[in-house]
Amino acid sequence: MKKLIAITVMIALCVAAAFADTTISGAVETRLTVFKGQFGDYGKLYKNKYPKFTTNGEVGTAWFQMTATNSEGTMGGTFRLRGQDIDNTTRWHKVNVWWKPIPQLKVFLGQDADGMFERGQLTSWAFHQGSEGFLVVHNWDFWRCIFPGNFDTMGVALSFYLVDGLELNLVAPIGKPDGWPRHRDTDYKASHEWDVIWPSSLQLLGGYQIGDIGKVHFAWIGRGSWTENNPGAFRFYDEGHAWNKFTKTYGTVHLSFFSGMIQGLQFQVGASMDIQNTGKADVNKNGTVEDNEYVVQKDETNPIFTGAAVHFSAGDFGIKWRLGLQIETKTVQPKGGKFESEKDGGYFLTTNVMPTYKIPALGTVCLDIGFSLIQPGKEVETVAGVDKAKAPDAEYGFWLNPYLKKSINGGYVQAGILYQYNTSGSGVIRKNDASHDKPTISFPVLMGMNF
Repeated sequence: MKKLIAITVMIALCVAAAFADTTISGAVETRLTVFKGQFGDYGKLYKNKYPKFTTNGEVGTAWFQMTATNSEGTMGGTFRLRGQDIDNTTRWHKVNVWWKPIPQLKVFLGQDADGMFERGQLTSWAFHQGSEGFLVVHNWDFWRCIFPGNFDTMGVALSFYLVDGLELNLVAPIGKPDGWPRHRDTDYKASHEWDVIWPSSLQLLGGYQIGDIGKVHFAWIGRGSWTENNPGAFRFYDEGHAWNKFTKTYGTVHLSFFSGMIQGLQFQVGASMDIQNTGKADVNKNGTVEDNEYVVQKDETNPIFTGAAVHFSAGDFGIKWRLGLQIETKTVQPKGGKFESEKDGGYFLTTNVMPTYKIPALGTVCLDIGFSLIQPGKEVETVAGVDKAKAPDAEYGFWLNPYLKKSINGGYVQAGILYQYNTSGSGVIRKNDASHDKPTISFPVLMGMNF
């Protein structure tokens, strides 16, 4: 492994000498959880007492990066080596090359695991700006369901610059096409049947800037070809079957609007939903579904995601707010191959507000307060010809998260207290989980250095 690192450094130095516009950078972040634990009765497992609190240290990140651009500005590339990727031979954090053969076209080939073409300008990284899941509460997948995009797997992207203000990006996520909304640890050597990618998994991500008023974002996310492990996708070439009978969704569409036209104020609203197949599976005389026909799976939903965010700043004071809502539509649940029950509606809501204040000698003080709620859909089950409705109780959770962020020349220190009740990320812990109704408290600290 030491030889690998030495070879990497030598390559970096050689390339730096060959390219005039080469940047070498890196970062290290180390973390300490001073204490973390739950309050609650775990029964005989802990002799009817609370489990002991824990403490641990970890490396948040450690990476080395080289970025180069040729003298004409028409071709460039990025290479990033992270400590956690050294033992994972199927994944690189950033290895990519781009080329602009003409001013109107940019071709990207490779992987950027930080993501490209993010639609959620105020709800994703911009909300806490780092340390998500350690120091603060954040659910990447949920917010990217509302504002989809974020191409972060091995693949190809064609960016078109045809008209001033218009952004068009056509993406083929080759590394892991069925990993949306977040591909995460994808295999850069992945191989798929060609029709899984072309055109079933393609993504169109774009936007249009309306002068100083704001920007309209839009997206279409293909869900890949239908497989037993990916029944939510669609298949253009279905090997003899009527493909609309296998189809749950033809992809996801998104529309949102972002504006920062008022000084100190930014806001964004948006929504996304699947394009559902409205056809029904064939049912025979016995009320059962025919072989090889599409079957609605248990707990299948056709959710509609919508959300909004506002960021406001005035001098040293600032406040951020966001709200996300997932609405479930009516679904059918088969039992024994027969359509015997329905699930009507239901929703998940999460919101948080975070005032901030900059104290010159201390840093930025943040107070994040959040709340989440799940209202399961009403289930209607037919028993002996009589409809019986079941209305599950709503479940909720909340969190309180004061923390401090201090920038130091070239680095930073952050610390806080994170108290959560019935929440994991921004989601709600359900009653069948052992952690339900058991508040969690932790004291995270981290230090980082950029170079």
